[in-house]
Order: sequence, then C-alpha cells, then structure tokens
Amino acid sequence: LLNILGFDHLPVPDHSTLARRARSLDLLTKPTRPGGPIHLIVDSTGLQIVGEGPWAAAKHGTKGTRDWRKLHIGVDGRGFIVAHRLTGSRVDDAGVVGELLSQFSDQVERFTADGAYDKTAVYESLVERGAEIVVPPTNKARISKKNTSAARARNETVEAVRRLGLREWKKRSGYYQRGRVENAFYRYKQLIGGRLRGRNYAAQETETGIAINVLNRMLELGAPRSEPIHN
Repeated sequence: LLNILGFDHLPVPDHSTLARRARSLDLLTKPTRPGGPIHLIVDSTGLQIVGEGPWAAAKHGTKGTRDWRKLHIGVDGRGFIVAHRLTGSRVDDAGVVGELLSQFSDQVERFTADGAYDKTAVYESLVERGAEIVVPPTNKARISKKNTSAARARNETVEAVRRLGLREWKKRSGYYQRGRVENAFYRYKQLIGGRLRGRNYAAQETETGIAINVLNRMLELGAPRSEPIHN
C-alpha cells in the first residue's frame, strides 16, 4: 500500500510494533451527542481473547483454554455508542454502570437495561441524575421498606409488573427499545469481529476504542435524517 501511495521510503511497521504502540496510544473520541437529555441503553457482550491457548490449539489440533473480556456499552436513542468499558469476564454488569455514567455529562432522561441491572446501586446512581429507570425486576423481587428515592422508584416498577404482568409492562414502559443496544453489538461483531487481537489489556482497550469510533462514524455517515416538511 505504501508503494502504491508513493511512500516507498517509509518503513512498514510489523504487527509487534503496532501492538506495543497500542498500549499507550492516546485515543481521541469524537463526540456523537447533539447535547441535551439522552436515553441511555446499556448491556454487555463477550469478546474472545486470541491468546497462546487458542493459537496452539489451531496449530497443533489440541484443545486450548479460552478466555474472554466483557465489553460494556451504553448507546443513546439514536444508536450511537456514548460510553464503553472493557472488563474481565467475571465483572458484574451492574457494577460498571457508575463508570459508564461518568464518561459524559449529559442528563440521562431515561435508562433502559435488562434484569441484570436490577440493583440498588444502579437505582441510586440514576435517581441522582433524575432518570426514569426501565429495568425489569428479578423474579424474586420484593417491595422495599426503605424510604429512599431509589427504593421508591424500584418499588413502583415492582408494583407495575405485578399489576400488568411482565409482557404488558415491557410494552407500556418502552422496554423493547433495548433492541438498539443489541443492534450495536450485532454491528460490532459483524463488522469488527468477536475477538480481540491485542495480547494485553491496555492494547485491547485501545482496540475496542478504535472499533467504537469506527462504528459511530459509519452510523453518522449512513443514518437517515428526518426533517419536517411544511406545506
């Protein structure tokens, strides 16, 4: 490629050089938010690490030990990824919400996630920011006797699910907009892939950051824009 571009005097960095530089690359994230309150939709997915185990298994036909990272993301109502965090595979999803929220200063108008995020700490973090919380309670959910804002918000959800049934509650609450974060993961794995090539955590963080910038840029270029027409 460098020869075609007429830069044949430049050395071509090998994979090891790129991997080393990825550990300390200061990655710039282009803002994708228009400003104002957002609808934050959160979930996580697993990304396989391509380490020595899987590589040896492919070469020698043996069974290699697989390891994973968790990619936690938050998308807005348009589908742009506005926050992300790469963690170990055993990190609790709900425990990452605070860090995702710290990555932007916009007001969270609504927060939507699945039942894994039905935790007191999640409600406390979001109630402080004035967000409406759309998270289905767990099967064993009970009404809390605490008189805090977070407890009252969760109690309202538990009572609504009991009264309407889970399926009807999901329809009325707009829970199915969670499909936007699932679509983001689909785009990630179809266009970027489901594996991490970096050999250490810092390089893997850079790798996911670049991938998210690419996906947001693609969405920015390809998303339809609707404007009212006045007769």
